[in-house]
Amino acid sequence: MSGEELVKHRIDFVVNNNSRPVVTDSLLIVGTTDKGVVAFDRTNGYKVLWNFKTNPGLVYTAPYTKDFQMTVESGAYYDAAAGVVYFGANDGYLYSLDAKTGVFRWRMNLGAPVLSNIVKCDGTIYVTDFAGNVWAVVD
Repeated sequence: MSGEELVKHRIDFVVNNNSRPVVTDSLLIVGTTDKGVVAFDRTNGYKVLWNFKTNPGLVYTAPYTKDFQMTVESGAYYDAAAGVVYFGANDGYLYSLDAKTGVFRWRMNLGAPVLSNIVKCDGTIYVTDFAGNVWAVVD
């Protein structure tokens, strides 16, 4: 490890949040502060492949200063076998998208913002919300 910068790419999305990125052989998927979730093509100069916009957030945490931000704070989970990415958003929904295309699969209203990382084990998706609930969801 040298600490050498490998890529520097200007993007039109704000990413000053806690969202953990998903990295695959060909994708970089990140939650944004202002435009939902964005996927970049790692094999083609990190060009934007898709952008899935969520609803405006139910609450805003620092450093957000504008209303109606489509904020994704949660760390997404990538299911390589299914080709699916799951993430929660500040709008109170748990989402499922096709990872390669960004096509919407489903969403579930949890009623409170999702700021936590998502995990999947034995076919069950686990997520916590801002109201203190723990959810176990089967896709």
